[in-house]
Amino acid sequence: MSVPYEALLLDIGNSRIKYALYSKEIPLSVNWAKDADELVSVMGRINKVLIAAVGQSRLVEQVEALAKGKAKQCLRLESSEQAFGVMNAYDDPRKLGIDRWLAMLAGRQITKNNFAVLDFGTAATCDFVDASGRHLGGWIAPGLTLMRRSLLQNTEKVSGRASDWAEEIVGKNTLDAVDAGCQAQGVGLLLQAEAYLRQNFSSYDILLCGGDHQRIAKRTNLTVKSYPELVFLGMTLFA
Repeated sequence: MSVPYEALLLDIGNSRIKYALYSKEIPLSVNWAKDADELVSVMGRINKVLIAAVGQSRLVEQVEALAKGKAKQCLRLESSEQAFGVMNAYDDPRKLGIDRWLAMLAGRQITKNNFAVLDFGTAATCDFVDASGRHLGGWIAPGLTLMRRSLLQNTEKVSGRASDWAEEIVGKNTLDAVDAGCQAQGVGLLLQAEAYLRQNFSSYDILLCGGDHQRIAKRTNLTVKSYPELVFLGMTLFA
């Protein structure tokens, strides 16, 4: 018989369902699903379901129905005024994206220093937290793929790749120039985050996550810490 896990962690984003089985004794095992039906096979191996979703209300309802059918506890996580040593800066804390909130909660467990957490996914986000756990606010910008797609859809004579990325720092043809330019803007967000930290604090950490974070990090000489599953680490606090 399979060893039961404490929870099934679901990160339901704008483009896909990312999930992980969580147990205190076993490292996180991260996978992807196209729809809720693909989660049926793992429902029997867990005690409860934790959901972090940005929109996607219909998909969340489908997951909740699956969990109910399997008699599993199901909790949709929401941002709050404070939790696990972090104080939310938003006027209405619930309007802060849950993925950003979970990444900050995880970051606070990783470091007690001042820090920024940058998530390079569909959107590129950055949030700043000081050493007392006070969230200072953040930024939201287009992610690399979204930026490139928007450029191609809204210009007449600019062409680009549908997938993959050029490695060139500067492009010598339009395809490479588009890729290099989008990545340069992502690097700019990271450099601006470091500049803000440097101007305000004598010591700090920079935590990176999201599908494109390594692509950005390798284009700078900054000291950063890579945590690909930072949002899931935040979710484990509620498990």
